[in-house]
Amino acid sequence: MTIMKAKSLFVALAFATLPLMAIAEGDIQDQDEILDSASQSNTWHAQIYYWRGQQLYHGMGCDRDLSAAAESYRQAAEMGYAKAEYALGCCYHNGHGVERDMEKAVEWCQQAATHGYAQAMYEMGIYRHSGMGGVTNASEACYWFRMAAQHGVGDPNFDSGLDESEGCGREASLAWIENKATSGDADAMYWYSRCFARGWGIPRDDPSALELLAMAASLGHSLAKCMVGREMWYGRLPGGQDAGIKLVTEAAEEGCTTAYLYLETLEQTGRL
Repeated sequence: MTIMKAKSLFVALAFATLPLMAIAEGDIQDQDEILDSASQSNTWHAQIYYWRGQQLYHGMGCDRDLSAAAESYRQAAEMGYAKAEYALGCCYHNGHGVERDMEKAVEWCQQAATHGYAQAMYEMGIYRHSGMGGVTNASEACYWFRMAAQHGVGDPNFDSGLDESEGCGREASLAWIENKATSGDADAMYWYSRCFARGWGIPRDDPSALELLAMAASLGHSLAKCMVGREMWYGRLPGGQDAGIKLVTEAAEEGCTTAYLYLETLEQTGRL
């Protein structure tokens, strides 16, 4: 799909979701007016709270405010919005806007996974095999890895590979990911980078996480391209904003939804 086609899709979606335009415009007051006055369903309200959280978390069209972002995610999460449940769990995991609390991080991640969010399913697998959050459960880890793979996240053979190595145990799981990454598997590189970035089962190591992420991007992993491009845009990786946008655009053209949304948000907030 080309960028033009992607933009056409977003235009169509915009007409179907007019209340969300206040968020793209970057006007928090407009969002409050929508929430206060519109007789929308919980789904509409949840989407508005979630995208307000995204706006505040990333500082898109407003000052970055992690505490306010976490509160917006919470309001959407309490309405059962899976993306917000996952985002709130990430806030608790990293201590962004809230006090770090791994039990709550896992609780909200599991809520998102139960509500069908594939990335949360995969990360529940990581949580359960790493024991972060206080529970190590090999069979549950394999279940979540398998579910994530069925929803298009991770390697569809991941769980079978782990079963061959002591049934998805913590050390075997990490060894399997590492071996796959070392052999040049871009998807394994991406998820191994996540393990380093989040401290899943191994000490947190941001430089190693970024190195693996860049390697996955260089091998054509679309989500890795998007994430590397975003880091370049914000100046957290070298290369400059133009090169960063080029990577995000490539990812969007390859069908990465996250990249579509990021480009659209930059354009609507006048930053692109």
